[in-house]
Amino acid sequence: MLLGDNNGDGKFNAIDLLKLARYLADIDKNLENEFLYACNVYKDEEINLLDLLKMARVLIELENF
Repeated sequence: MLLGDNNGDGKFNAIDLLKLARYLADIDKNLENEFLYACNVYKDEEINLLDLLKMARVLIELENF
C-alpha cells in the first residue's frame, strides 16, 4: 500500500488529496479500510487536518512521507 493513495490507483496525487478533504468536510464518507489507513500519514489515532496538510506538502514536494 502506498501512503496517501486512498483510491487504490497506485499513485499519490491531487485526487487523493481531494478525496481526503471531502472526507474530512463530511461531504463524502466513502473512504474506509486500507484506503482510510493510507490517509493516516502520521500513524496516530485519528485522521485529521494535519494529515491533509502533510499530504498537500508532499504533493507540492516540500516534504516527503
